[in-house]
Amino acid sequence: MAHIPVNRLRLQLWEGPFYEFGDVDGFLAAFREIVRTASTENVLEIQCHGCRVTLIVGSEVSFVQFDWSDGGGPYDVPVAAPDARGEHEFYPGGHHTPMELRYVFPIEAACQLVEEFILSGERPPSVSWGQF
Repeated sequence: MAHIPVNRLRLQLWEGPFYEFGDVDGFLAAFREIVRTASTENVLEIQCHGCRVTLIVGSEVSFVQFDWSDGGGPYDVPVAAPDARGEHEFYPGGHHTPMELRYVFPIEAACQLVEEFILSGERPPSVSWGQF
């Protein structure tokens, strides 16, 4: 795969160390391995293209948020089901994190959105977007 210029490629599970990568292939391999092996809900933070992307791993469903600021929001979030009502209860690291169902994707779809962003540096155009 061709080198994709990004300012940094970093992965971090909640409260764990950051892992930095110099190439996209290694980064994507590590990302996929973390998602595949996560046995309990956890927050995975990815830093690349000047953005902090977070998603829940260790669950059959997830949500993704894009933070272009320094953690203060607002956050761009892809919309999975615009008409969905209610919330899904996540418990990453034991912390209660409710999320509106309209933003909850199957984990495979959430990972695909993240990979598209890693490769392009752009929010995937295949979904609508909201903010919170």
